[in-house]
Amino acid sequence: MTAVATTYEHVVSNEEKVPIIASTNMKVIELVLEKKAYGWSPEELHLQHPYLSLGQIHSDWLITGIIVKN
Repeated sequence: MTAVATTYEHVVSNEEKVPIIASTNMKVIELVLEKKAYGWSPEELHLQHPYLSLGQIHSDWLITGIIVKN
C-alpha cells in the first residue's frame, strides 16, 4: 500500500485518498465513530487499541476536529 504524507505526523492518505493512521491500516473515521458512539477518551481508545500511540489518537482527533472539552 502506498501512503501519501499529510501535514499531520500520524495521519496519511492511502491509495484511495482515505485518511488512515500512519503505520496501520486503521481509517481515521473508525476512531471518530468509536469516540462518537461510546464517548471514549483518548486514553480509553488507547486501551481498546494498544497498537496505537496516544500521539496517533490525538492527531486523528485534530485532523477531524473532534477534540471536545469535557
